[in-house]
This record gives sequence, structure tokens and C-alpha cells, in this order.
Amino acid sequence: MNSKKAKILSGVVGIVAGLCVAFLVFGNTGPNETANANNQDATNAEKVYVPPGEHDDYYMMASGGHSGQLFVYGLPSMRLIRQVPVFSPDPATGYGFEDESKEMLNGYKWGDFHHPSISETDAEYDGRALFATDVGNNRAAYVDLETFETTDILEIPNIAGPHCAAFVTPDSEYLFLPTRFSVPVGEEYVELDEYSDKYKGVMSAVKPDFKNKELDMAFQVMLPPWNYDLSDAGKGISDGWAFLTTYNTEEATTTLEINASQKDRDYIVMFNWERIAQEVEDGNYTEINGVKMFDPVKNPVPYTWFQHQSPHMELM
Repeated sequence: MNSKKAKILSGVVGIVAGLCVAFLVFGNTGPNETANANNQDATNAEKVYVPPGEHDDYYMMASGGHSGQLFVYGLPSMRLIRQVPVFSPDPATGYGFEDESKEMLNGYKWGDFHHPSISETDAEYDGRALFATDVGNNRAAYVDLETFETTDILEIPNIAGPHCAAFVTPDSEYLFLPTRFSVPVGEEYVELDEYSDKYKGVMSAVKPDFKNKELDMAFQVMLPPWNYDLSDAGKGISDGWAFLTTYNTEEATTTLEINASQKDRDYIVMFNWERIAQEVEDGNYTEINGVKMFDPVKNPVPYTWFQHQSPHMELM
């Protein structure tokens, strides 16, 4: 074979080989049986692959921590669908720079976004709104899930860090924001030596206004001077009740790593929010910093905690 024919044959073989490689690399990118998540031979990447134009099965609403923003991810693809500014300015969208959002932020430049919660109907997510809390600055926000925009921010007095919030009742009558840390109610300075007597935990009940896409302060409940961590509203047979976990029921103020861990267990606080709401409606409250404050010690209703007797209230 002369050199000219050898070169032509070599070129043809090269083209064919290149086409084979291209087919192997690119020919399997579309949805097919190999990319089916139910196929045992599928790779992990193929199992979570969602083709362009297709929707994810689920969506995750993730708190953004000190960014003050909400992150929306698709599942199983883990695509970042949307980044929603809530508690902090966002130059990319102008949030916090134009008049309406600037007024909502009220001069704050950052937030500590924790534990978002979605509105519910019959104890099921209904997709109307998402409620967010700012642990660093004692704020709550309403995010419209139709437009994925923040429509209202509410500043909440008498508390210090709504960490275990927000959690909603089964039909979104209220969202509750228990405080992370106990403080002197009324915001007056009190020495730590008087911690057990003068400091209080506070649970805030906020009422969502779905028509105007706003939040309104309904009432607050005074609690013992503990730290409140995680929470949820009862459903089914426990509907009407709400539950809070606690720590530092030792009421320690120094060397917390040691002194706040003396007991094997802390308490679970249970309160009947339906009864408390009725008590407040009947006028059984004291107004503190413009908020209706209900004190279970002065107005006993079904309210209890477990593990051992508390010095603050008789076990009921």
C-alpha cells in the first residue's frame, strides 16, 4: 500500500474512532433506561439527574444563617433554584435599597436566619407562605411562596433570640417563637445574681395575615428563666397543644458548659395555646412594651413540664 492510501485509510479510521467515542460520551446524556433511578446499574449522578425542563420531586427551603437569606434547592437534583433575600440587603436584586424593602429592614444590615416553617392547612404544608426568624435581631418575616419575595418583617420585643421558631399550628392560626435566652422582661438592666427571680423566658404568638401577606403580634407567654431550644405544635389527638424542649433548667449564669449540665434531663414544656388565646381574649394579660403578656402563674391554665418539680409553678 502506498503512503497516500495509507494516509487516507488512517484518516477514515480516526474519524470512525472519534464518532464512536463521541457516541459513548454524549449519546447517553438524555433520559433513558440507563438514567432511570430505578435501574440498579445507574450511577449516583444518573439517579439524581433531572433533565432540562423537568421539575424536581421536592423542594428544600434552607435557612441561610448569617447571610440572612433563604435558599431554595430542588431535590433530588440539588440545583439552587432561588436565593431569596429576607433579613439582609441584596445588591444584586436591589432588596434593601429601594424604599419598600429598605423600610422593612429598618436599618439592619444582617440577620441570623434560623428554622423556616411553611404555612399549613389541616396539618399539611399548603405552600402559601414561609415564615422565617432572625435569632440575632429578634425578627420574624413573611415570605410569599407564590412570588418568593419577602413581604413583611416584624420586630418582636421582650425576647432574646427566637431560635426554636418558627413553628405553626395545624391551620396556621399562629406561628410561635420561643426565646432562646431568658432576659429581664421590660428590657431593664438586672444583675445576674437575680437571674432566677427577675429573668424570664418568653414565647411569642404571631398571627399571619394571608390576605395582606403580613405578620401581626398576637400575644406572648411568660416562661421560667430557661433556654428554649426546639419546638412544634401538636396535631391529631394533641391538636391545641404545643411543645418546647429546654436546657439550662439549672438556671446557671457562669461556666455554662459545666453548670448548665448538672441534671441528667431538662424539661419538656407543654402549653395549651387554644386556652391561652382565649384567656388573652378575655383580658387576662399584662401589657409589656405594647404586647399582651400572659403569665401562667397568675392565670393558671393547662401548662406543664416533665422530669421534676419546678420552683416556679406547681405541676398541673
